[in-house]
Amino acid sequence: MPWSTAKNGNPFNVPRMVLYRLGDAIDTLSQITRVVTQVYRENGRAEHDLNSYRQPLQERSRTDSLDDSDHHYLAGLLGRPLPADNGSATGLYDWGRSEAEHPDLPEVVNTRACLYALRASGSEEPETVFASLNEPTRAVARAVAQHLLPPCDDDLP
Repeated sequence: MPWSTAKNGNPFNVPRMVLYRLGDAIDTLSQITRVVTQVYRENGRAEHDLNSYRQPLQERSRTDSLDDSDHHYLAGLLGRPLPADNGSATGLYDWGRSEAEHPDLPEVVNTRACLYALRASGSEEPETVFASLNEPTRAVARAVAQHLLPPCDDDLP
């Protein structure tokens, strides 16, 4: 099964490792943000400006559970229909759709590539997952997937 495989006799759980590494990345980026903010503060930048630049109102705790906005944004980004239980998260669905309509923006390419690479890691035929992507996004998705996909048993010594 692609989600969990043995590597040199040790179990390798793809979802667990992906989420661990994303959590580590969030912690590192938060630390970098705090350090850079402190440097600007010490150099006289106004606190109001720093808070505006850091966008703290957009921050969500990793301990928050997933909500409709997460599902709606992903649906919009991947070109899926708006979920029937759309609640009040249609703005995030529209945001995802807007990003999907501008597929060559670097942040969109990287986001879509990571999402499709995650989908490919759970697929028996990863290349079919990438078929609908434009070439720049497909190239990034393949590169990301190489780090997410467990090795084939044929690749083991």
